[in-house]
Amino acid sequence: DYASSEKPEAAKLMLDGTERWQPIHIAARAGSVQCIRFLSARMDIVDVNATDRHGQTALMLAAVLNKIEVSMELLPRVDWSLKNGEGKTALDLAVEWHRLELAKALEKFIASVETDRSKKMAALMTLRPTNSLSILFQTQF
Repeated sequence: DYASSEKPEAAKLMLDGTERWQPIHIAARAGSVQCIRFLSARMDIVDVNATDRHGQTALMLAAVLNKIEVSMELLPRVDWSLKNGEGKTALDLAVEWHRLELAKALEKFIASVETDRSKKMAALMTLRPTNSLSILFQTQF
């Protein structure tokens, strides 16, 4: 009986399977940056975007629990735009739970990625010919 067991709560949830936690969730909950690094290095067998029964990713769990180092380790490896069962992202959860330092770090990371993406798109647009018809005629004639 898990209720009378002396095992930690996270272990109980992992063992009974009701939360559908993956090892990445357990590492995030424990705040283990080393485990996160180990697991995320094995992306061939570890789904870093795996969700639990509430649709929470490891990043979302780390945000709620204010695990800043774990969150920063996960950010470049995961899809931070994913939403949980309530339609909230990790950033939304950090704000909701008043994890202000973490929320600022998430915002800064997301802004840098979006700025980089915008610069790449702008560079691609400058490479595109302005007149698609001229290419069509050049290839056909």
